[in-house]
Amino acid sequence: MINNVFDQTRANLYARWGGGSVQIYANNNRQMALDQPAFRHFLEEADALNYLTWTRWTARVGEDAAFPASGTRKGQPVTYQVGDVVQHHVQGETRFYRCLQTHSLQAPDPEGNAYWALLTWQNEQGRSYLPPDDVRFDVGSFYYQKNIGLQGMASGLVVDAGADRVLEGPTATLVLEGNAYSNQSNITGLGWRQISGSPLSATGQNTAQLTLNQLPLGRYGWAFQATDGAGNTATDTLWLWVREAPQPPVADAGADVYLGLPTTSTPLDGQASNDPNGTIVRYQWRVVSAAQHVVEIPIAINFTDNATTAPSPWNNTNGTTTAGYTLNNLTDQAGNSTSIQIELLDRWGGTNALGMTTGNNSGVFPDKVLEASYWFQTGTHRLEVRGLTPNGLYHFEFLGSRNGGGNRTTIYTIGTTSVQLDAAYNSQNTAELFWAQADANGQLEVSIEKASGASYGYLNALVITPTGLVLADAQQAVATLSGLQLGRYGLELSVEDDDCLKGQDTVWVQLDQQLGVVAPLEAQYQLLPNPSSGMVYLKQSAPNGQTYQVYTAQGQLLETNVLTQSHQPISLQAYPAGLYWIQVLDVDHKPLWTGTVVRQ
Repeated sequence: MINNVFDQTRANLYARWGGGSVQIYANNNRQMALDQPAFRHFLEEADALNYLTWTRWTARVGEDAAFPASGTRKGQPVTYQVGDVVQHHVQGETRFYRCLQTHSLQAPDPEGNAYWALLTWQNEQGRSYLPPDDVRFDVGSFYYQKNIGLQGMASGLVVDAGADRVLEGPTATLVLEGNAYSNQSNITGLGWRQISGSPLSATGQNTAQLTLNQLPLGRYGWAFQATDGAGNTATDTLWLWVREAPQPPVADAGADVYLGLPTTSTPLDGQASNDPNGTIVRYQWRVVSAAQHVVEIPIAINFTDNATTAPSPWNNTNGTTTAGYTLNNLTDQAGNSTSIQIELLDRWGGTNALGMTTGNNSGVFPDKVLEASYWFQTGTHRLEVRGLTPNGLYHFEFLGSRNGGGNRTTIYTIGTTSVQLDAAYNSQNTAELFWAQADANGQLEVSIEKASGASYGYLNALVITPTGLVLADAQQAVATLSGLQLGRYGLELSVEDDDCLKGQDTVWVQLDQQLGVVAPLEAQYQLLPNPSSGMVYLKQSAPNGQTYQVYTAQGQLLETNVLTQSHQPISLQAYPAGLYWIQVLDVDHKPLWTGTVVRQ
C-alpha cells in the first residue's frame, strides 16, 4: 500500500485486511498531522451524547464563553444569529443546519425551515450528501484542505406554513403562523389562501398570522405564499383536520351463559363490541371471578443456596444463579411428575440463608423455605416457565423473606399484572397473582424487580397452582373457555380502539347439573352507594335465609354473613381501595346474584 496518509505521530501503521494485517511504512506513504475525526470528540463530549450545540463558521467549535453564554446547554434560551451552524440529530442521524434569521431556540425541522437551512456535504467528486458523524468542518482541517466540506444554501426564498394540524372539534378559533426568509432581499408580500375543504371564515390573509373562526368538522388545506424584493415567490401548504373528539369503544361481552352437564366449555362472543367513531384494535378476555372453582395440585419451588433445602414435597434449586440454569423434573405436592420447567433468563446477585425463620415452622411456609433465597440489587430478573397447558390459567404465589429491616419490597409481574411484597422481617405474607395465562405454546414469563427505594429484591419460593381452566383465543373477539366446573364464572372483556381508549364489559357463565337454570333475579338486588367510601348497602326485596359473600377482584373470599335486612349494611372499611364482588347465595348455598362495588 503506497500513497496513503497516516498520523505523523506513528512511525508506521498496521491495518487489518481480510484475515491478516498490512504494515504501512513512512518511506512510501505520507505522514501528516490528522485531526481527531470525530466531531463530538472535538467538542470533548461523550460518544452517546445527543446534543444541540452551536458554532459560527470561523469561531471555535464548542461552548465559547462569549457564544452565547458560558455553560449554556440544550433546552436553555439561546439567541442564534444569521450564519450560526448547529449540529442536530434526526432519528439517530447527524445533520448540520445554518441559521437563516435571528431567533431564540427553535429546533430545526428534518429538512430545514424558515429558521434553519439543511446543509449537505460535498465530496471531492462534487457529490452532495448528509454529513457523517465523524467529520470536522473547521477551517484548516484535513477535510477543509481536501475541499470536502459543507455547502451553503442556494440563493432563494424559504417559506414555512407550519406543521400540519389535527384538532378535536368543532373549534371556535385557530391561529396559523407562517414564516418566510429571503437571503437576497426583504420580504415584500405574504398571503394565505384556502385550497381545500368547505370555505372557512378567516382574518389576516395578508399577514403571517391567519385566524380561523368557527371551524366545523372536516379536512382543510391552506397555502402560504411569500414574495421578496428580488421577485422570488415561494409557497408552502398546511393541512388541517378537524375531527370529532374520539369516544371510547363499547365492549359487549354478550349475554350471560347458562350450561348443564356434561358441557364443560363455552364460546365467549364479543363481536357485538363497537366503536362510535373509531376502530377496535385489541380484545382481551380474562377471568375475574370463579368462587366455586376447585384448583388442582400445586407445584412448590424453593429458591435456595442448595445447603438449605426444604423437605418434600418442595422442589429445590441447586443454588445456581446464572442465566440459562433450568429447573427440571418438578413434582407436585402429591408427588406426581409434571412437565413444568423453569429457566433463569438473567443472572441473579446470589443466594443467602438469611431469611426470617420462626423456629417452629409457624410461618406461611416451612422454615427451610423461609431461610434461603435468591437475591439481587439491580435490574430485572426473569423466569421462563415452560411445560404449562397451552392457554391454561394458573395461580402464582411468591415469597420473599429477609431477617432485616428497611425497604426490601419486591415486585412480581406476569403480563400486565403485578403484585408486590416487602421481604423485610417477613415470615407470614405472600404475594398472589391469580389467573395468569400461558401462551399457545404453554409458556409464560415472570419478571421480578425491586420497588423504587428498595435495597434488594428476593425470591424464596414460588408456588404454581394449575386451575384446570383454559381460555383459548383470549385476544380475539370470540374466545373459548373450557374446564368448567359446577358454579359461576365471571369474565371481563376489555377492548381498545385506535385512539388508545378502552371499554369493559362482564359476562357470567353458570354451570349446573341440569340445563334450564333460571336467570338470576337481577332487579331484586342493588348495591348502594357505588362507588363507596367504605360502607355499602345491599338492597333486596326481603331476606329469606340467604347469605352473602365478599370477594376480592382476584376471587379471594373475605367474609360470609347472613342477610338479615332489606338494606343490608356491608362494611368495606377494613379493606383497601379497589373492586370487590358481592355474591348472594340461597338457602342451599347456590349462587343467586353477583354484583360489583368499587371501594374508594
